[in-house]
Amino acid sequence: MKGIPGAVISVAQEASGPPTDPPINIEVASDNFDHLTKTAVDLKNYLDNLQIAGVEELNLDVDLTNPEITLTIDREKAMAEGVSTSQIGIALRTGLFGREVSKIKQGEDEYKIQLRNQETQRQSLPDLLNMRIVFREMTGGIKQIPISSLVNVDYTSTYGSIKRKMPNVPLPFTQTF
Repeated sequence: MKGIPGAVISVAQEASGPPTDPPINIEVASDNFDHLTKTAVDLKNYLDNLQIAGVEELNLDVDLTNPEITLTIDREKAMAEGVSTSQIGIALRTGLFGREVSKIKQGEDEYKIQLRNQETQRQSLPDLLNMRIVFREMTGGIKQIPISSLVNVDYTSTYGSIKRKMPNVPLPFTQTF
């Protein structure tokens, strides 16, 4: 292809059997993920502007605006309070996803007992951060520390649902439309 170094165009008839890929499949590959996404977005915008008949709904197979909340444990504070990073992680995981704490057997049936926060608490970041880690100190006393005092919250966005093609691809990243 003229003007794009290293571009390879291949046109092939569909192999027998049901189609597995979209009718039009454009793959962009690069060693640099940021360069790959910029090139893929630029190419998609260019093709969208051409408005070629029969080519509608051309989509990237990567979500470039996936919101993310990062909780970074302040290890110095945690250590000073006598809490491990594992305790913090387990408390958050249990609150969000639950943990099997026991089972009840009734006849042939067995029912798991799950411990987790209520739905409204699982959907609320302040409620999750206000959960307290309860543990016994070395002196024998019981101590309660809110998770919010041990973590730093960062609101970011990241790449989500990236489809990578590994076999026969010499470069580490491939972007498919």
